[in-house]
Amino acid sequence: MARIEIFLVWESNCRNVLEELSSLPGELLDEIKLRIFLRKDTPIKNRPPTAKWIELYNSFTTSPYASDTTLSAFLIKYFKDLAYLGDEIENDTTENGFDPVEFYFVVDSDTERKYDELIAILHQETGSKVKMSTINGQVEDIPKILGFHFCKICSKAFETGNELLTHNGVNHNIFCDNKLCRRSTTPFRNEEELTLHKSKQTKCLLCSTDSPVFCEQSAKVLHMQVLHEQDITESVLTCDFCPKKAFTSAEQRDIHMKNTHKKCNCGCGVYFETREDYLAHFYAVYPLACFENRKCPHRFQSVLYQAEHHWTVHNSEHPYYCAPCSARDENGLAKTCAFKDEKALRNHGSLMNHSEEEMFLIHETSYKPTAKSSAINYC
Repeated sequence: MARIEIFLVWESNCRNVLEELSSLPGELLDEIKLRIFLRKDTPIKNRPPTAKWIELYNSFTTSPYASDTTLSAFLIKYFKDLAYLGDEIENDTTENGFDPVEFYFVVDSDTERKYDELIAILHQETGSKVKMSTINGQVEDIPKILGFHFCKICSKAFETGNELLTHNGVNHNIFCDNKLCRRSTTPFRNEEELTLHKSKQTKCLLCSTDSPVFCEQSAKVLHMQVLHEQDITESVLTCDFCPKKAFTSAEQRDIHMKNTHKKCNCGCGVYFETREDYLAHFYAVYPLACFENRKCPHRFQSVLYQAEHHWTVHNSEHPYYCAPCSARDENGLAKTCAFKDEKALRNHGSLMNHSEEEMFLIHETSYKPTAKSSAINYC
């Protein structure tokens, strides 16, 4: 197996690479050297840990691109030294004087072509005999890219990914049910880990209730950058609706969301940018208002829940309204199309050729059947 060298700038959005590689069994880490380049003023508490397979390189200055420059300078010198040593080895069987080695440059989604020129220059030194490529540390499974298939729970290695999936399904069947999550194929050690993982899941507020579920902040940031063209980064706390506003803590962002935007109380718990957006969603989930009292804030998913409310709260003698026939006049009052019981409503529906669905507004949903609107009850 070829030796693997990975190059990472610590100021990028790919520090998760360290965690992913740390999960590898010890015998696999023996084949890896992770070289991390960081600015000289990086605080001690924010510096990466040290290990046999990790090597740190500090820059000489604190300029914005000091780490990138240090990486480039190191590699150019490193390759020249390797080529020189290769010329001195007698009976060398490796191509161009190099031991079998693979070089990987970690990039994030904003800088995927960051090292193209550097790789081209290094290929001039090696005659394209050494494998060099980039890895998107924000979206790619690093161990998988490197060709490692192993169980993170019992550290058993497998030759193929299918063998690993079979092993996990039989022995460690605790996965994230979000198919977009890398943990949908990598098991958790126990249910507590899965519960903690799910507690950190988020959605994109700009997508409203149609948003995919994000288990990692980096995936959500990438979604916001590509689909919604938001100028945000993973390291800055922002509001989905106000990307130019930055917050120093999650508590400050929560206060901003409560004071500026509207959280739906239908049970979805989703924030909407404006009151109008909230109402459009809320009325879609709860299409029926209370027909007995226009000031009543309750709304309903079906005629049956509406009728129960009419009977128990307003003591209505005719609580069952026909949804297709009921409408409101210019004064906001319901036209008379109400019945004393469900049987009478069904007889009316048969005469009018109403279908079951349009007459009762029955549809499957995970929301609670009734809810209160914080807006005027009738559109």
